[in-house]
Amino acid sequence: MNNEVDLRPGMSCTVDIEVEKRNDVVSVPIQSVTTREENREGGISKEAENENMKRESEERLNKKIKPKEVIFVIDNKEARKHDVKTGISDDSYIEILEGAQVDQEVIKGSFKAINKELEDSSLVKVDNEIKKKKFKSGDDE
Repeated sequence: MNNEVDLRPGMSCTVDIEVEKRNDVVSVPIQSVTTREENREGGISKEAENENMKRESEERLNKKIKPKEVIFVIDNKEARKHDVKTGISDDSYIEILEGAQVDQEVIKGSFKAINKELEDSSLVKVDNEIKKKKFKSGDDE
């Protein structure tokens, strides 16, 4: 490998820059981590709830309050929400500093499923089967 390359204006290149690396950490697929707001309980009208949400959003922007990061783990065929504290990440995985253990089965799915539809105590179906892709060679056409 030639490490001495003369770069000139107009040339481009692709690089991976490793800014930090940790070994032996708890990590989960990055799409398994989502954010959730605190639950608001009580019997208020939709208009009042919408007004409260708008006010809370403005307060959050002013105070720079972040929503809580959570993951969902499988517990007896139900999703259980766990608040987590995250660390470094790459394109695929994110480090979990607090809130998860190595032996827990973390729920992974589409953005819509994890971020919008999944709630605490939701029933889940475990599908750990690896989908096999069929490849065609040039001879099969």
